[in-house]
Amino acid sequence: CDYRQALCYPGDVTIGARVRRIGTTSIEMEYGVSRTDAPSVLVATGRSIVVLVKYATGEKVPVPTPLRVALLYYHEQ
Repeated sequence: CDYRQALCYPGDVTIGARVRRIGTTSIEMEYGVSRTDAPSVLVATGRSIVVLVKYATGEKVPVPTPLRVALLYYHEQ
């Protein structure tokens, strides 16, 4: 995470998430955190990469087509 501003308790925050990129076996996500009363001011941002694996073996597996289609639908909104 990259922290840009402090938050004070108590306070409400809004957290947004979006798909940045869909790879063969991974999904890159971006996140933004803002105060609910100032939604245009980001107080923190972050990124993560989710790698899909077969649980039993730990080997990477391709992003399933139905998941890819659903993520692309929301990515383009």
